[in-house]
Amino acid sequence: MLILSAEQVEPIGADYRQAMRIQYQCKVFERLCSFGVHQRQQAIKECQKYLDSHTRGCLVVEDPSSYTLWTYVPDAEL
Repeated sequence: MLILSAEQVEPIGADYRQAMRIQYQCKVFERLCSFGVHQRQQAIKECQKYLDSHTRGCLVVEDPSSYTLWTYVPDAEL
C-alpha cells in the first residue's frame, strides 16, 4: 500500500478534488472513499482491508483536507 501526496498523482478530466479517476505510474485508479485529515490511521486500515479482500490495488492519497482511497482499474484506457 502506498500513501502519496496529491501532487504525486495526475487527475483525469478534472482537478484533483473533483476527479473521479487519477493516474499514477501509467495506471488508472478510481475514487473509493475519503477520510478527514485527522483520520489517517482509519484510512490506512480501510485500504488494508480492501487489499486483503480484493485482487485490485489500492492507494491512499493525502491532500490538505483529507485522505482518499483510490482503487486500481485494470481495464481502463489512458
